[in-house]
Amino acid sequence: MDLNLGSIHLPLNAATKTFAILAKRGAGKSYTGAVLAEEFHKNNIPFVVFDPIDVWRGLRLAHNGKDKGLPVVVFGLEHADIPLTREMGREIAQAIVQEHVSCVISTFGMPKVAQRHLIAEFAEELLNMALQEQTPANLRLAPTDVLSTR
Repeated sequence: MDLNLGSIHLPLNAATKTFAILAKRGAGKSYTGAVLAEEFHKNNIPFVVFDPIDVWRGLRLAHNGKDKGLPVVVFGLEHADIPLTREMGREIAQAIVQEHVSCVISTFGMPKVAQRHLIAEFAEELLNMALQEQTPANLRLAPTDVLSTR
């Protein structure tokens, strides 16, 4: 089975590799990331999206903008299921691993120092869990949008 990104097909184990989506503004990085998130979901691979511009909540809507999309939990200051604070990084990391869920962490509106604190605490907790073998060893972190927790 492959991850189908349109003209690009990646093997399913690509979720355990590190790669980046790089392009100039307007070239489709977010769209490609969203397709990748959809493919992860189809293959039961949880993912985390750090969203500094508050657009990824749209994953919960189908392409027509009306029907249900992906069942992701949204953390954030606005448009969120769960209100977000800078101190929640560890708690979110534990919850997504234990519950095997995908989520969007919208940092839009947070001061940059709070965003860095949240992401550092999140990443540190995931690393600690991996070292204690509470989460898959093939976890990959990236400073961009989509993170796979498989």
